[in-house]
Amino acid sequence: MSKATKAFDKVTQLEKDGSNWSMWVTRVQRAAGSIGYNKYLTTAPTSVAEEQQQDKDLLNSIISTLPDTIFRHYKNKPTLKELWDALKQDYDTKDPLTEDSLEKQLFSLTCTNPAKVGKHIDNLITIMDELAKHGVSIPDSQFKLAIISSTPNMYQATARALITVYREEPNKLTLEILITAIHAEAVMMEVVLQGFAFRSFVH
Repeated sequence: MSKATKAFDKVTQLEKDGSNWSMWVTRVQRAAGSIGYNKYLTTAPTSVAEEQQQDKDLLNSIISTLPDTIFRHYKNKPTLKELWDALKQDYDTKDPLTEDSLEKQLFSLTCTNPAKVGKHIDNLITIMDELAKHGVSIPDSQFKLAIISSTPNMYQATARALITVYREEPNKLTLEILITAIHAEAVMMEVVLQGFAFRSFVH
């Protein structure tokens, strides 16, 4: 498995209608940046064999997140930059995620599955990033409420415990502290659920 393939393992597919375009772009950029390949989104590779291979690996990884109906329109793009430029030209202008819809998503998304809370928090962070790109600033206090109110009860207990700890100085309960605590709880929950599933399989 190449570095690019591994980095894109959790990048969700672009919807056929492009409805998740903004979030998909952000996830692609983060995945490419995590392995130092993000330069190929804007710059064609040189003739150096290593760069040619890296560009090819990243191109194939991004293609794997495109539905067939979209890929057919861009299958003849030989480099990632050409593919990326064509996609952005076609989809940036018809991005359905307006400021209003992004804010609505931020405060309406909920997660009832304890095993998917980590992904849910990542989705909320992605929406915040998109709002920032649109010039919309959401106060940390509101984002904290969006996180706490949209997670299952067991995670809300973790949040309440943190609020109690920082009750004398609530401003010290930063978003980073809250998100880190919930992510840690999510990882523990995933381990517990995997262990339960394994024991059920054995028996």
